[in-house]
Amino acid sequence: MAAIAAASEAMRTVIHAGLHKSGTTTVQHAWERWYGQPGACWYPPPGGNGPGHATAAFAHRFDPVAQEIAQLDRSMGDIISLQRYVEQAQARSVKTLVLSSEEFDQLSDDERAALAEIFDPGDLTILFTATRPTHRWFSVWQELVKHGLPARPAQAATLVANSAMLTPGDLERLLLVPPTARVLVRLVQTDPPEADLARALAQLLDLPVPDDATDESPPVNVSIGAAAELLRDLNAHGETIGLLAPESTSRFETALRMRTPMSEFAAPKEDFAMPPAVAAAAAEEQRFLRSLRRSGSVELVDPLGLLDDWTSTA
Repeated sequence: MAAIAAASEAMRTVIHAGLHKSGTTTVQHAWERWYGQPGACWYPPPGGNGPGHATAAFAHRFDPVAQEIAQLDRSMGDIISLQRYVEQAQARSVKTLVLSSEEFDQLSDDERAALAEIFDPGDLTILFTATRPTHRWFSVWQELVKHGLPARPAQAATLVANSAMLTPGDLERLLLVPPTARVLVRLVQTDPPEADLARALAQLLDLPVPDDATDESPPVNVSIGAAAELLRDLNAHGETIGLLAPESTSRFETALRMRTPMSEFAAPKEDFAMPPAVAAAAAEEQRFLRSLRRSGSVELVDPLGLLDDWTSTA
């Protein structure tokens, strides 16, 4: 792999590393349209399931569960490793290789260090996008429900907090990347969602926006709101397995038509409120982000002034 790193010195790599539920899927769809054909800037075909490079990120990890997920995705098509993406980009004389997956935010210390064996840290830019902790708490729980979780947030607090990067020190740990890499943290608005996020992030990263780039499609993988509680109830009773299969989606849509209004399956608010430990982690995250602004070691980008209300539960 050292040979790969040496050969890639003239090529810049941009990794958009999440966090989860920060508009990543919409951005990935746009970048796939804009940069999907090899050229000066290339967003290679992801393979697997979805518009991001999740399977390559999973395959890069040492964790056995992640390896198993990558292997399952391989059964769905031709999956490319991070090393292979580099080789393909070099063969096509690509100047900027662009990769995106929320799974990069789950890398361990050793896995992050191993990036330096694949990409030259001096030509590596890593972008983290993050939304307010309250949004991450609920939206990550909802995403887990879409994948079959039968519990409410209060009953799955550890799982939700880990997946939402809401345990103490999570964000600080993420930024311990190869020291010569350029690292940015972009705070993202979710209510209402930023309409032109893919373009704004591309410009922030000095990626060319094509002259014929169309406006972004409506946000994808959006919230299902109060209906998430109905889906959770179906999961709990074994009637569906999230929304991962067409038959599950069909059952959910049928249940939606039969169970109205939404207030009939509204859950107690305390089952959704962030636990005190998670709220404390959110306050620590705000303090850490403010320290980044003062130190300048990592580029904190907050064009909408979100940091001041970062811990708000409104």
